[in-house]
Amino acid sequence: RGDAKLSSDAWTDLAQRTRDPKVNARATEVAGFARQYDRALELSKLWIEVEPNSTQAKQTQSSLLVMTNRLEDLAPQLTALLEQDKANLGSNLLHMNRMLSRVSDKKAAQALIDRIAAPYDSLPEAHFAMAQAASNANDNLRALNETEKALQLRPDWEMAALARAQLQARQSAKTAIDSLAEFVGNNAAARDARLTLARLLITEKRYSEARQHFDRLLKDNPDSPEVIYPVAMLALRP
Repeated sequence: RGDAKLSSDAWTDLAQRTRDPKVNARATEVAGFARQYDRALELSKLWIEVEPNSTQAKQTQSSLLVMTNRLEDLAPQLTALLEQDKANLGSNLLHMNRMLSRVSDKKAAQALIDRIAAPYDSLPEAHFAMAQAASNANDNLRALNETEKALQLRPDWEMAALARAQLQARQSAKTAIDSLAEFVGNNAAARDARLTLARLLITEKRYSEARQHFDRLLKDNPDSPEVIYPVAMLALRP
């Protein structure tokens, strides 16, 4: 630990004296390894000051703001990152919840994602990000509403259909089954949705319907253990 602190002290001094972006990057990294997160955050600010267009510097600072629980400073940083990388806007919106997974105050994380994602409400990924944040904060009704909005914008989005069914199943297995059945009816190649539907049907003892879906899955995925085992179990039923 003492060596880590000495190394951090040396790199910090060098970064402040040289204001070299590569030195700043290394100094920030070393401070982080030494668990000197406040120092690392200050070094990341210096890094951005000397290299204002560096995406890596901004991403590093965003991670440090999460680790130091400074969510009030994080919104403009994340907004700038999204604007800077418009080509990957959708995937970056989906990544936000993973970035904030270490935040213990899930309501605060939800409020932050709502603030950042709201300007992009024409994108299904924005609504899905808000749905995930709401689910993490146990705001299930809001989460369900946001998954519905995502599916309105992209009706064939399997990940959103699965998330909606998972939320619905907390209240009613029948509702989840009905929504997945409708989705699979419109998207016959949706393997994961069909598999989840078949499993839900088994839990509700609707074996004949489950067998129909597993037969289709077996036809499309003849070597998948996820499919072969339940098909074999269903075959043993009268």
